Amino acid sequence: MLKDLGKFEDVIMNAVFHLRSEAYGIAIRDHAEKLNGKPVAPGAVYTTLSRLEKKKLIESFTGPPTRKRGGRRKRFYTVTTAGLEAMFAETQRVKRLFPGLVS
Repeated sequence: MLKDLGKFEDVIMNAVFHLRSEAYGIAIRDHAEKLNGKPVAPGAVYTTLSRLEKKKLIESFTGPPTRKRGGRRKRFYTVTTAGLEAMFAETQRVKRLFPGLVS
């Protein structure tokens, strides 16, 4: 069964998708701000990432420790196959809502 995406979930999913191997918390927030056109609270990003992971639309993994981060690790995110299907379905929904406006 396909999962519906909320507006902000769609923004976060698109950020994760476009960032690819660089999709981690702060980078996702920065990209989401560009997509959204307004500031995004870090807490909103992490809450949404958690919700998307529970829906199995994204997966996360911990990267290696880095010297720059004082030995701490970053959590990276990737879009799952189900997530790609949800993104495609959302795109199709928007196209149906706004025919001729979205190509």
